[in-house]
Amino acid sequence: MLESKLGKGLQRKLTMILKSNLNFSPQLQSFWKNKTLLKYLLIGLAIRFILAPITMHGDMVLWVTTAQQTIDAKLIIYAIPETEYPYPPLWLWISSAMYLLWKTVCPNLSALMPVLDTHLFTSAGMSVLVSKPLILFLKIPLILTDVLVGYLIFAIITKYLGEKWGCKAFILWFLNPFVIFIDAIWGHFDVLAAACAFFSLYLFVNNKYWKSALSLGSGVVCKSSPLLLLPYYIAIMLKLNLKKSTTIIFALFTFVPLILISLPYLVISPMGYITHLFTYSQSFLLGFNLGYIPVTFTLLIVALLAIYDKWNLNNPLRAINAALMLPLLIYFALSIWHPQFFIWIIPFLTIDAVLHPKRLYLFKIVILLALVWSFIVYWPPYYFFYPIYPDIFQYPTLRMLQQPSEKLMTIIWGTFSGSCIWYIYLIFKDFFIKKSN
Repeated sequence: MLESKLGKGLQRKLTMILKSNLNFSPQLQSFWKNKTLLKYLLIGLAIRFILAPITMHGDMVLWVTTAQQTIDAKLIIYAIPETEYPYPPLWLWISSAMYLLWKTVCPNLSALMPVLDTHLFTSAGMSVLVSKPLILFLKIPLILTDVLVGYLIFAIITKYLGEKWGCKAFILWFLNPFVIFIDAIWGHFDVLAAACAFFSLYLFVNNKYWKSALSLGSGVVCKSSPLLLLPYYIAIMLKLNLKKSTTIIFALFTFVPLILISLPYLVISPMGYITHLFTYSQSFLLGFNLGYIPVTFTLLIVALLAIYDKWNLNNPLRAINAALMLPLLIYFALSIWHPQFFIWIIPFLTIDAVLHPKRLYLFKIVILLALVWSFIVYWPPYYFFYPIYPDIFQYPTLRMLQQPSEKLMTIIWGTFSGSCIWYIYLIFKDFFIKKSN
Protein backbone atom coordinates (compact mmCIF):
# COMPACT_ATOMS: atom_id res chain seq x y z
CA MET A 1 0.00 0.00 0.00
CA LEU A 2 2.77 2.39 1.01
CA GLU A 3 4.81 1.42 -2.07
CA SER A 4 1.77 2.08 -4.25
CA LYS A 5 1.29 5.56 -2.75
CA LEU A 6 5.00 6.32 -3.12
CA GLY A 7 4.91 5.10 -6.71
CA LYS A 8 1.93 7.28 -7.57
CA GLY A 9 3.50 10.26 -5.79
CA LEU A 10 6.75 9.83 -7.72
CA GLN A 11 4.82 9.50 -10.98
CA ARG A 12 2.89 12.72 -10.30
CA LYS A 13 6.10 14.52 -9.42
CA LEU A 14 7.85 13.39 -12.60
CA THR A 15 4.82 14.41 -14.67
CA MET A 16 4.81 17.88 -13.09
CA ILE A 17 8.54 18.27 -13.74
CA LEU A 18 8.09 17.25 -17.36
CA LYS A 19 5.18 19.62 -17.87
CA SER A 20 6.87 22.56 -16.16
CA ASN A 21 10.14 22.13 -18.01
CA LEU A 22 9.07 21.20 -21.52
CA ASN A 23 5.33 22.01 -21.72
CA PHE A 24 4.96 19.12 -24.16
CA SER A 25 2.08 17.23 -22.53
CA PRO A 26 -0.91 18.87 -24.32
CA GLN A 27 0.79 18.73 -27.73
CA LEU A 28 1.87 15.12 -27.16
CA GLN A 29 -1.74 14.08 -26.54
CA SER A 30 -2.84 15.99 -29.66
CA PHE A 31 -0.07 14.37 -31.68
CA TRP A 32 -1.16 10.80 -30.98
CA LYS A 33 -4.88 11.54 -31.29
CA ASN A 34 -4.62 13.27 -34.67
CA LYS A 35 -5.52 10.56 -37.22
CA THR A 36 -4.42 12.65 -40.22
CA LEU A 37 -1.04 13.26 -38.67
CA LEU A 38 -0.57 9.60 -37.75
CA LYS A 39 -1.43 8.62 -41.32
CA TYR A 40 1.36 10.80 -42.70
CA LEU A 41 3.69 9.60 -39.94
CA LEU A 42 3.15 5.99 -41.07
CA ILE A 43 3.59 6.95 -44.74
CA GLY A 44 6.86 8.74 -43.95
CA LEU A 45 8.14 5.83 -41.86
CA ALA A 46 7.20 3.32 -44.58
CA ILE A 47 9.13 5.29 -47.21
CA ARG A 48 12.17 5.54 -44.95
CA PHE A 49 12.23 1.87 -43.90
CA ILE A 50 11.83 0.69 -47.50
CA LEU A 51 14.70 2.84 -48.76
CA ALA A 52 17.04 2.57 -45.76
CA PRO A 53 18.50 -0.95 -46.21
CA ILE A 54 19.00 -0.70 -49.99
CA THR A 55 20.60 2.74 -50.24
CA MET A 56 23.58 4.48 -48.70
CA HIS A 57 26.26 7.09 -49.17
CA GLY A 58 29.85 5.88 -49.37
CA ASP A 59 30.60 7.56 -46.03
CA MET A 60 28.55 4.86 -44.32
CA VAL A 61 31.47 2.49 -44.93
CA LEU A 62 33.36 4.66 -42.42
CA TRP A 63 30.51 4.33 -39.90
CA VAL A 64 30.67 0.53 -40.28
CA THR A 65 34.47 0.19 -40.05
CA THR A 66 34.80 2.51 -37.03
CA ALA A 67 31.96 0.68 -35.23
CA GLN A 68 33.64 -2.66 -35.96
CA GLN A 69 36.97 -1.39 -34.68
CA THR A 70 35.32 -0.02 -31.54
CA ILE A 71 33.19 -3.07 -30.69
CA ASP A 72 35.08 -6.04 -32.16
CA ALA A 73 38.70 -4.91 -31.86
CA LYS A 74 38.20 -2.71 -28.75
CA LEU A 75 40.23 0.06 -30.39
CA ILE A 76 40.24 3.77 -29.58
CA ILE A 77 39.50 5.32 -32.99
CA TYR A 78 41.15 8.63 -32.16
CA ALA A 79 44.41 6.85 -31.32
CA ILE A 80 44.64 5.38 -34.86
CA PRO A 81 46.23 7.93 -37.23
CA GLU A 82 45.18 5.96 -40.32
CA THR A 83 41.47 6.31 -39.47
CA GLU A 84 40.30 9.74 -40.60
CA TYR A 85 37.33 10.22 -38.28
CA PRO A 86 36.94 14.02 -38.01
CA TYR A 87 33.89 14.08 -35.76
CA PRO A 88 33.28 14.23 -32.00
CA PRO A 89 32.47 10.90 -30.33
CA LEU A 90 28.65 11.08 -30.16
CA TRP A 91 27.92 9.54 -33.56
CA LEU A 92 30.71 7.01 -32.99
CA TRP A 93 28.96 5.93 -29.78
CA ILE A 94 25.56 5.77 -31.48
CA SER A 95 26.81 3.84 -34.52
CA SER A 96 28.79 1.47 -32.30
CA ALA A 97 25.71 0.85 -30.12
CA MET A 98 23.60 0.10 -33.20
CA TYR A 99 26.32 -2.21 -34.54
CA LEU A 100 26.35 -4.08 -31.21
CA LEU A 101 22.54 -4.28 -31.28
CA TRP A 102 22.67 -5.66 -34.82
CA LYS A 103 25.20 -8.30 -33.75
CA THR A 104 22.97 -9.25 -30.82
CA VAL A 105 19.69 -9.37 -32.73
CA CYS A 106 20.99 -10.83 -36.01
CA PRO A 107 24.04 -12.95 -35.00
CA ASN A 108 23.62 -15.64 -37.67
CA LEU A 109 21.57 -13.77 -40.25
CA SER A 110 24.42 -13.43 -42.73
CA ALA A 111 25.13 -17.18 -42.63
CA LEU A 112 21.46 -18.00 -43.19
CA MET A 113 20.92 -15.38 -45.92
CA PRO A 114 24.22 -14.47 -47.65
CA VAL A 115 22.30 -12.35 -50.16
CA LEU A 116 21.93 -9.73 -47.42
CA ASP A 117 25.69 -9.10 -47.45
CA THR A 118 27.51 -6.79 -49.85
CA HIS A 119 31.24 -6.27 -50.39
CA LEU A 120 31.84 -2.55 -50.59
CA PHE A 121 35.11 -0.71 -51.10
CA THR A 122 36.67 2.14 -49.16
CA SER A 123 38.44 5.06 -50.81
CA ALA A 124 41.70 3.21 -50.08
CA GLY A 125 40.47 0.23 -52.11
CA MET A 126 39.92 -2.05 -49.10
CA SER A 127 36.96 -4.45 -49.26
CA VAL A 128 34.47 -4.16 -46.40
CA LEU A 129 31.64 -6.63 -45.83
CA VAL A 130 28.46 -4.67 -45.13
CA SER A 131 25.12 -6.23 -44.22
CA LYS A 132 21.97 -4.58 -45.55
CA PRO A 133 20.21 -5.05 -42.16
CA LEU A 134 23.21 -3.30 -40.56
CA ILE A 135 22.73 -0.36 -42.92
CA LEU A 136 19.13 -0.19 -41.70
CA PHE A 137 20.18 -0.43 -38.04
CA LEU A 138 22.63 2.47 -38.47
CA LYS A 139 19.88 4.62 -39.99
CA ILE A 140 17.27 3.90 -37.30
CA PRO A 141 18.55 6.68 -34.94
CA LEU A 142 18.35 9.14 -37.85
CA ILE A 143 14.79 8.07 -38.69
CA LEU A 144 13.78 8.41 -35.03
CA THR A 145 15.37 11.88 -34.97
CA ASP A 146 13.25 12.79 -37.99
CA VAL A 147 10.18 11.86 -35.93
CA LEU A 148 11.44 13.87 -32.95
CA VAL A 149 12.08 17.00 -35.02
CA GLY A 150 8.67 16.57 -36.65
CA TYR A 151 7.07 16.41 -33.22
CA LEU A 152 8.96 19.52 -32.04
CA ILE A 153 7.76 21.42 -35.11
CA PHE A 154 4.21 20.20 -34.47
CA ALA A 155 4.38 21.21 -30.79
CA ILE A 156 5.72 24.70 -31.51
CA ILE A 157 3.25 25.52 -34.28
CA THR A 158 0.30 23.96 -32.39
CA LYS A 159 1.10 26.17 -29.40
CA TYR A 160 1.16 29.35 -31.50
CA LEU A 161 -1.29 28.68 -34.38
CA GLY A 162 -3.34 25.63 -33.42
CA GLU A 163 -3.34 21.92 -34.19
CA LYS A 164 -4.41 22.30 -37.84
CA TRP A 165 -1.29 24.31 -38.70
CA GLY A 166 0.84 22.09 -36.48
CA CYS A 167 -0.20 19.11 -38.58
CA LYS A 168 0.66 20.96 -41.81
CA ALA A 169 4.06 21.88 -40.40
CA PHE A 170 4.76 18.25 -39.45
CA ILE A 171 3.92 17.09 -42.97
CA LEU A 172 6.17 19.78 -44.48
CA TRP A 173 9.07 18.33 -42.48
CA PHE A 174 8.41 14.61 -42.34
CA LEU A 175 7.49 14.15 -46.00
CA ASN A 176 10.16 16.58 -47.17
CA PRO A 177 12.03 14.70 -49.95
CA PHE A 178 15.34 16.31 -49.01
CA VAL A 179 15.05 15.14 -45.38
CA ILE A 180 14.23 11.60 -46.53
CA PHE A 181 17.09 11.74 -49.04
CA ILE A 182 19.75 12.71 -46.50
CA ASP A 183 18.64 10.51 -43.58
CA ALA A 184 17.04 7.40 -45.08
CA ILE A 185 19.05 7.19 -48.32
CA TRP A 186 22.44 8.73 -47.59
CA GLY A 187 22.61 7.87 -43.90
CA HIS A 188 24.33 11.09 -42.85
CA PHE A 189 23.88 12.15 -39.24
CA ASP A 190 23.61 15.94 -39.71
CA VAL A 191 19.98 15.72 -38.62
CA LEU A 192 21.22 15.10 -35.06
CA ALA A 193 22.93 18.51 -35.03
CA ALA A 194 19.89 20.11 -36.66
CA ALA A 195 17.57 18.58 -34.04
CA CYS A 196 19.66 19.88 -31.14
CA ALA A 197 19.92 23.38 -32.66
CA PHE A 198 16.17 23.45 -33.28
CA PHE A 199 15.32 22.24 -29.78
CA SER A 200 17.57 25.03 -28.55
CA LEU A 201 15.26 27.51 -30.30
CA TYR A 202 12.20 25.97 -28.61
CA LEU A 203 13.81 26.26 -25.17
CA PHE A 204 15.06 29.80 -25.85
CA VAL A 205 11.65 31.22 -26.78
CA ASN A 206 10.33 29.65 -23.56
CA ASN A 207 13.01 31.56 -21.57
CA LYS A 208 14.95 28.40 -20.61
CA TYR A 209 18.29 29.91 -21.55
CA TRP A 210 20.84 27.57 -19.95
CA LYS A 211 18.91 24.53 -21.20
CA SER A 212 18.86 26.13 -24.65
CA ALA A 213 22.64 26.53 -24.48
CA LEU A 214 23.10 22.88 -23.49
CA SER A 215 20.90 21.79 -26.37
CA LEU A 216 22.89 23.94 -28.79
CA GLY A 217 26.08 22.46 -27.33
CA SER A 218 24.72 18.94 -27.76
CA GLY A 219 24.48 19.73 -31.45
CA VAL A 220 28.13 20.77 -31.47
CA VAL A 221 28.95 17.28 -30.15
CA CYS A 222 27.63 15.99 -33.51
CA LYS A 223 28.78 18.64 -35.98
CA SER A 224 30.26 22.12 -35.69
CA SER A 225 27.31 23.79 -37.48
CA PRO A 226 25.46 24.96 -34.31
CA LEU A 227 28.48 27.13 -33.46
CA LEU A 228 27.48 29.37 -36.37
CA LEU A 229 24.32 30.28 -34.42
CA LEU A 230 26.02 31.16 -31.11
CA PRO A 231 26.96 34.79 -31.95
CA TYR A 232 23.38 35.42 -33.11
CA TYR A 233 21.94 34.03 -29.89
CA ILE A 234 24.26 36.38 -27.99
CA ALA A 235 23.12 39.34 -30.14
CA ILE A 236 19.47 38.47 -29.42
CA MET A 237 20.17 38.23 -25.68
CA LEU A 238 21.87 41.64 -25.72
CA LYS A 239 18.92 43.03 -27.68
CA LEU A 240 16.56 41.63 -25.01
CA ASN A 241 18.62 43.42 -22.31
CA LEU A 242 19.11 40.21 -20.35
CA LYS A 243 21.63 40.13 -17.52
CA LYS A 244 25.25 39.96 -18.68
CA SER A 245 25.74 36.95 -16.43
CA THR A 246 22.92 35.13 -18.29
CA THR A 247 24.56 35.84 -21.64
CA ILE A 248 27.98 34.74 -20.41
CA ILE A 249 26.57 31.53 -18.90
CA PHE A 250 24.77 30.81 -22.18
CA ALA A 251 28.01 31.15 -24.16
CA LEU A 252 29.96 28.97 -21.70
CA PHE A 253 27.27 26.29 -21.40
CA THR A 254 27.29 25.83 -25.17
CA PHE A 255 30.72 24.22 -24.87
CA VAL A 256 29.96 22.06 -21.82
CA PRO A 257 28.71 18.97 -23.74
CA LEU A 258 31.73 18.97 -26.06
CA ILE A 259 34.14 19.31 -23.13
CA LEU A 260 32.47 16.52 -21.14
CA ILE A 261 32.33 14.07 -24.04
CA SER A 262 35.93 14.87 -25.01
CA LEU A 263 37.50 14.42 -21.57
CA PRO A 264 38.08 10.63 -21.74
CA TYR A 265 39.79 10.93 -25.14
CA LEU A 266 41.86 13.93 -24.06
CA VAL A 267 43.15 11.79 -21.18
CA ILE A 268 43.75 8.62 -23.24
CA SER A 269 45.08 10.11 -26.49
CA PRO A 270 45.10 13.93 -26.42
CA MET A 271 47.13 14.51 -29.58
CA GLY A 272 45.28 11.81 -31.50
CA TYR A 273 41.91 13.28 -30.55
CA ILE A 274 42.91 16.84 -31.42
CA THR A 275 44.48 15.67 -34.68
CA HIS A 276 41.31 13.87 -35.77
CA LEU A 277 39.05 16.82 -34.96
CA PHE A 278 41.11 19.74 -36.22
CA THR A 279 43.66 18.77 -38.86
CA TYR A 280 41.99 16.57 -41.46
CA SER A 281 40.60 18.19 -44.62
CA GLN A 282 36.98 17.61 -43.54
CA SER A 283 37.70 18.32 -39.91
CA PHE A 284 35.34 19.34 -37.14
CA LEU A 285 35.84 23.07 -37.74
CA LEU A 286 37.55 23.21 -41.12
CA GLY A 287 34.59 21.46 -42.72
CA PHE A 288 33.17 24.94 -43.22
CA ASN A 289 34.08 26.32 -46.64
CA LEU A 290 32.99 29.94 -46.59
CA GLY A 291 33.40 30.42 -50.35
CA TYR A 292 34.68 33.92 -51.09
CA ILE A 293 35.46 34.63 -47.44
CA PRO A 294 35.50 38.50 -47.49
CA VAL A 295 31.93 38.70 -48.87
CA THR A 296 30.50 35.86 -46.74
CA PHE A 297 32.17 37.04 -43.55
CA THR A 298 31.14 40.66 -44.14
CA LEU A 299 27.49 39.69 -44.62
CA LEU A 300 27.56 37.50 -41.51
CA ILE A 301 28.83 40.49 -39.49
CA VAL A 302 26.24 42.83 -41.05
CA ALA A 303 23.45 40.40 -40.12
CA LEU A 304 24.83 40.12 -36.58
CA LEU A 305 24.90 43.92 -36.13
CA ALA A 306 21.43 44.26 -37.65
CA ILE A 307 19.97 41.79 -35.16
CA TYR A 308 21.63 43.58 -32.24
CA ASP A 309 20.66 47.09 -33.34
CA LYS A 310 17.54 46.99 -35.49
CA TRP A 311 15.68 43.70 -34.99
CA ASN A 312 11.97 43.72 -34.13
CA LEU A 313 11.39 41.20 -31.33
CA ASN A 314 7.68 41.90 -30.76
CA ASN A 315 6.88 38.34 -31.88
CA PRO A 316 9.70 36.27 -30.28
CA LEU A 317 9.22 33.00 -32.17
CA ARG A 318 9.02 34.63 -35.61
CA ALA A 319 11.84 37.06 -34.92
CA ILE A 320 14.30 34.66 -33.26
CA ASN A 321 13.64 31.90 -35.81
CA ALA A 322 14.29 34.41 -38.60
CA ALA A 323 17.43 35.71 -36.88
CA LEU A 324 18.85 32.18 -36.65
CA MET A 325 17.99 31.52 -40.30
CA LEU A 326 20.01 34.52 -41.47
CA PRO A 327 23.57 33.18 -40.93
CA LEU A 328 22.60 29.80 -42.37
CA LEU A 329 21.02 31.37 -45.47
CA ILE A 330 24.10 33.53 -46.00
CA TYR A 331 26.33 30.47 -45.63
CA PHE A 332 24.34 28.38 -48.11
CA ALA A 333 23.89 31.23 -50.60
CA LEU A 334 27.56 32.16 -50.86
CA SER A 335 29.56 29.11 -49.81
CA ILE A 336 30.53 25.69 -51.07
CA TRP A 337 28.84 23.02 -48.95
CA HIS A 338 28.18 19.31 -48.87
CA PRO A 339 24.52 18.46 -49.63
CA GLN A 340 23.91 16.92 -46.20
CA PHE A 341 24.71 20.26 -44.56
CA PHE A 342 21.51 21.81 -45.91
CA ILE A 343 19.40 19.82 -43.46
CA TRP A 344 20.72 22.14 -40.72
CA ILE A 345 18.36 24.90 -41.83
CA ILE A 346 15.26 22.92 -42.86
CA PRO A 347 13.54 22.88 -39.39
CA PHE A 348 13.87 26.68 -39.21
CA LEU A 349 12.68 27.07 -42.82
CA THR A 350 9.67 24.87 -42.04
CA ILE A 351 8.65 27.05 -39.10
CA ASP A 352 9.10 30.18 -41.20
CA ALA A 353 7.02 28.77 -44.09
CA VAL A 354 4.10 28.03 -41.75
CA LEU A 355 4.33 31.35 -39.91
CA HIS A 356 4.51 33.17 -43.28
CA PRO A 357 2.25 31.22 -45.67
CA LYS A 358 3.06 33.64 -48.52
CA ARG A 359 6.66 32.36 -48.39
CA LEU A 360 5.64 28.72 -48.80
CA TYR A 361 6.34 28.92 -52.55
CA LEU A 362 9.89 30.06 -51.82
CA PHE A 363 10.37 27.26 -49.28
CA LYS A 364 9.40 24.68 -51.91
CA ILE A 365 11.66 26.24 -54.55
CA VAL A 366 14.69 26.26 -52.24
CA ILE A 367 14.12 22.63 -51.16
CA LEU A 368 13.66 21.47 -54.76
CA LEU A 369 16.80 23.25 -55.95
CA ALA A 370 18.84 21.87 -53.03
CA LEU A 371 17.63 18.35 -53.88
CA VAL A 372 18.43 18.73 -57.59
CA TRP A 373 21.84 20.12 -56.72
CA SER A 374 22.55 17.15 -54.44
CA PHE A 375 21.73 14.70 -57.23
CA ILE A 376 23.89 16.59 -59.74
CA VAL A 377 26.89 16.73 -57.40
CA TYR A 378 26.73 12.94 -56.93
CA TRP A 379 25.63 12.06 -60.45
CA PRO A 380 24.55 9.51 -61.64
CA PRO A 381 21.76 8.73 -59.12
CA TYR A 382 22.24 4.94 -59.21
CA TYR A 383 25.36 5.57 -57.13
CA PHE A 384 23.16 5.42 -54.01
CA PHE A 385 21.81 1.94 -54.75
CA TYR A 386 25.03 -0.02 -54.84
CA PRO A 387 24.23 -1.94 -51.64
CA ILE A 388 21.73 -3.86 -53.83
CA TYR A 389 24.16 -4.47 -56.64
CA PRO A 390 27.75 -3.36 -55.96
CA ASP A 391 28.83 -4.10 -59.55
CA ILE A 392 26.31 -1.61 -60.93
CA PHE A 393 29.17 0.57 -62.13
CA GLN A 394 30.13 -2.19 -64.58
CA TYR A 395 27.03 -1.62 -66.72
CA PRO A 396 28.24 0.12 -69.94
CA THR A 397 24.86 1.81 -70.47
CA LEU A 398 24.81 3.28 -66.97
CA ARG A 399 28.43 4.35 -67.22
CA MET A 400 27.44 6.55 -70.16
CA LEU A 401 25.45 8.74 -67.75
CA GLN A 402 28.06 11.46 -67.47
CA GLN A 403 28.15 14.47 -65.19
CA PRO A 404 25.70 17.19 -66.30
CA SER A 405 27.21 20.14 -68.16
CA GLU A 406 28.86 22.95 -66.21
CA LYS A 407 26.36 25.38 -67.74
CA LEU A 408 23.42 23.45 -66.25
CA MET A 409 25.17 23.19 -62.86
CA THR A 410 25.84 26.95 -62.91
CA ILE A 411 22.20 27.72 -63.69
CA ILE A 412 20.91 25.50 -60.88
CA TRP A 413 23.43 26.79 -58.36
CA GLY A 414 22.80 30.41 -59.36
CA THR A 415 19.03 29.97 -59.04
CA PHE A 416 19.45 28.35 -55.62
CA SER A 417 21.81 31.07 -54.42
CA GLY A 418 19.48 33.78 -55.72
CA SER A 419 16.52 32.16 -53.94
CA CYS A 420 18.44 32.19 -50.64
CA ILE A 421 19.38 35.85 -51.13
CA TRP A 422 15.71 36.69 -51.84
CA TYR A 423 14.81 34.86 -48.61
CA ILE A 424 17.34 37.03 -46.76
CA TYR A 425 15.79 40.18 -48.26
CA LEU A 426 12.29 39.14 -47.16
CA ILE A 427 13.49 38.44 -43.62
CA PHE A 428 15.13 41.86 -43.37
CA LYS A 429 12.00 43.44 -44.81
CA ASP A 430 9.85 41.83 -42.08
CA PHE A 431 12.01 42.40 -39.02
CA PHE A 432 14.26 45.37 -39.69
CA ILE A 433 13.06 48.37 -37.64
CA LYS A 434 13.06 51.54 -39.72
CA LYS A 435 13.88 54.87 -38.12
CA SER A 436 10.80 57.01 -37.63
CA ASN A 437 10.82 60.47 -39.19
